[in-house]
Amino acid sequence: MFTLPTQFATFQTSALDSLAKVASIHLDSARKLADLQLAAAHEFVATSLTSAKSLSTIKDVQSALNVQAAAKPALAKTVAYTKGVYDVLAAAAAEINTLAGAQAAEVGKQVTEAIDKVTEKAPAGTEPAVAFVKSLLSASTTAVDQATKSTKQVLATAEANVATAFAALEKPLAHA
Repeated sequence: MFTLPTQFATFQTSALDSLAKVASIHLDSARKLADLQLAAAHEFVATSLTSAKSLSTIKDVQSALNVQAAAKPALAKTVAYTKGVYDVLAAAAAEINTLAGAQAAEVGKQVTEAIDKVTEKAPAGTEPAVAFVKSLLSASTTAVDQATKSTKQVLATAEANVATAFAALEKPLAHA
C-alpha cells in the first residue's frame, strides 16, 4: 500500500533534521570566526600600542629601520588571520556540501521508491510510460552525479590554488 502521509511526514522530519544540522554548522562557524576576530582585535591593539611606543622613540635612521623590521610580523599575522578565516569557511562549506549530498541521495531514493510503488498499481498498457519515467529519473540522477563530481573537482582545484597562494605568502614571511 502506498502511504503518502507517512512518507511525507518522514520527509519533513528529515528536512527539519537537515535544517538543524545546517544551522548548527553555521552557528559553530560563526563562533569560530568571532573567536578568531576577537583574538585578531586583541593582537591588533597590543601591536598598535607597541608600534606607537616604538614610533615615539625614533631618534635616528637605525631606529627607524628597526621599527620597520618590527612591522614584518604584523604582515605574517595578517596572512595567518586570513588563512584562519578561510579554513573556518572552507570547513563549514565542506560540512554543508556533505550534508547536501546525503540529503540529495535520500530524496532520490525516496522518489525512486515512490515511483516503484505507484507503478506497481499502474494499469496494464502503461509499461512504456513507466519505463520512460524511470529512464528520465535515471538520466537526471546521472546528470546530477556528474555535476556533483565536476563541482568537487573544481573545488579541489580551487582549494589547491588557495593553499599554494597561502604557502607562497607564508614562505617569505617565515624568513623575514
